[in-house]
Amino acid sequence: MAVARILLVNSSVVSRRSAARVLEEFPDMRVCGAATDADSAIRRARGSHPDVVLLDPGLASGDAKTAFAGLRRELPDLPIILFGETATRGAPMVLDAISHGGAGYVERPEVGAERVIRDRLVPMIREAVGLSAPAPK
Repeated sequence: MAVARILLVNSSVVSRRSAARVLEEFPDMRVCGAATDADSAIRRARGSHPDVVLLDPGLASGDAKTAFAGLRRELPDLPIILFGETATRGAPMVLDAISHGGAGYVERPEVGAERVIRDRLVPMIREAVGLSAPAPK
């Protein structure tokens, strides 16, 4: 079975852990690495060879924009899905990233994030990397 290798880029350890836990419930999803800022995101992407990056558009100090630009420059064919809260500082970054080749965006709600990951993010990941949903058991 084909598996999507996922790099999580989020400065919150709680958000990274909860997303990883839900994603790995799916047999075709595997978290291959995590990063907290732009520099570590680019370094980890080079080293872990993910199929897709989940980037929090609300990273502090404009770091999401830096991470997105660096990943596009270093690995131009790597799909980047924006996944996070945009209420405070991420909205302009989302628009900019989508207009520059971002593979999609899923808002992470404060409550019910697990359901959003299962119902919206996993199908988007599959589409971005060209996977079909596994057959039910």
